[in-house]
Amino acid sequence: MRYSVIIYSLLFLFALIIVPLASAEIWVSNDSRDTWIEIRNKSNGEGSSSILKTGFDFASKNLFKSFIRFDLNQNFTNNTIIHEAKLELFLGFGPDGRNSTNQIRRVLDNWDENELTWNNQPSVSKQITDFVLLVKDENDVWISFNVTSDIQGFVNGEQDNFGWMIEEPVYNIINMGDTEAKYKSDEFGNSSVRPMLVIDYS
Repeated sequence: MRYSVIIYSLLFLFALIIVPLASAEIWVSNDSRDTWIEIRNKSNGEGSSSILKTGFDFASKNLFKSFIRFDLNQNFTNNTIIHEAKLELFLGFGPDGRNSTNQIRRVLDNWDENELTWNNQPSVSKQITDFVLLVKDENDVWISFNVTSDIQGFVNGEQDNFGWMIEEPVYNIINMGDTEAKYKSDEFGNSSVRPMLVIDYS
């Protein structure tokens, strides 16, 4: 009898842990649409640039923001469970003045990478999706933002998929120092370091 209990317990654990893992799938896309904008040139957009800028250039007193979106052309359904979703960006050049923070917020309005400027930038959510620490002088590293809740909302149809804005928080800028960061964009020549969206789902 005791062995039967043990066997049934093991079978239960197998069904609870192993089976869901076996049925999970990974979807990866590096087909993004992205651009960056700057406060010193409010009518200019950089949709064809090979980089994405964030942060503050202390010398020129220029502030940068970036925008990125992915089409979820995979056949996700309302019943899809998003176990984990990550926005992966390759940081070519980190801040050289001091450590900094980058955060992402969900974009609430439609936008076009070839038309977006500081003057016509879309509204964004007040809620921060995720944030990361950028270490001074740390270059050529992957930076990962957790976007699981946003992707689940997109898949369920609860939120429109207009992507995210990437920025440095205002309180960081007030502290002064050069915090400009440069990620690789969808236009970068080496496709292996372009932005990626990685979704673990079932």
